[in-house]
Amino acid sequence: MRRQKRARWDSSGRSARRSRAARASRLAEISYDEILSEYAVFGTPEAVVDRLQELREQMGFSTLSTWMNPGGRIPNERVLKSMRLFAERVAPLL
Repeated sequence: MRRQKRARWDSSGRSARRSRAARASRLAEISYDEILSEYAVFGTPEAVVDRLQELREQMGFSTLSTWMNPGGRIPNERVLKSMRLFAERVAPLL
């Protein structure tokens, strides 16, 4: 019962419902340019490495999740190729 009660509150003490509403409101207001500059990592392998290293220094992350095909419009073969290239060229540099 306590676990369920705690799950309804976020770390700041706000209810989970209000917290979700705040995130939804933020997402509704965010601009494409802000997404590109603050959240997306793209470009040449060197540019991706630089950006990921910068983000790691800022946030201290030790793992990385990627979404190689946002929107699902890239043929699967190309996605797999980009994942192999990422693993070969970018990941070892991190």
